[in-house]
Amino acid sequence: MSNYIDTIYNKEERPYTKYPRQLCSYLCSRFKINKGQKILELGCGRGDFLKSFKDLELEVFGLDLQKSSSELLFGIDVRYINLEKDKFPFSDESFDVVFSKSVIEHLRKPEHFVEESKRVLKRGGKIIIMTPDWQSQHLIFYDDYSHVQPYTVKGAEDLLKVF
Repeated sequence: MSNYIDTIYNKEERPYTKYPRQLCSYLCSRFKINKGQKILELGCGRGDFLKSFKDLELEVFGLDLQKSSSELLFGIDVRYINLEKDKFPFSDESFDVVFSKSVIEHLRKPEHFVEESKRVLKRGGKIIIMTPDWQSQHLIFYDDYSHVQPYTVKGAEDLLKVF
């Protein structure tokens, strides 16, 4: 199987930008995520957001299906598993924050993803799941052949309420 990350997210097609740093700074401010807290990124890809969270002095860990050749991941603990079926390789209540951006829409069975996120999250921790909103993105959602499950805000909220 070809590598999705290195093919679709190569530097020539999608160059590095300031956006990951800006988003991570915003999320830390908005959700009161403090220096030294432990964050797990699910579907960390080439590492843009992990690197940005690390630069903001968080203790970062990542999970993804495929390895990336990205230099952004140098020195970061990233492990490779199937997020839909494998147990996350961390103890219960290990993280202050579990974060994913543009990942859940790639999963056919998001229930395991959400259950495991909850399991590794510390009591009082935060789960931040970002996904394209189907209502505003429906014309381009399937431009990414690996998108399988579109979400509306209500659909995402209901999924999280169940767990």
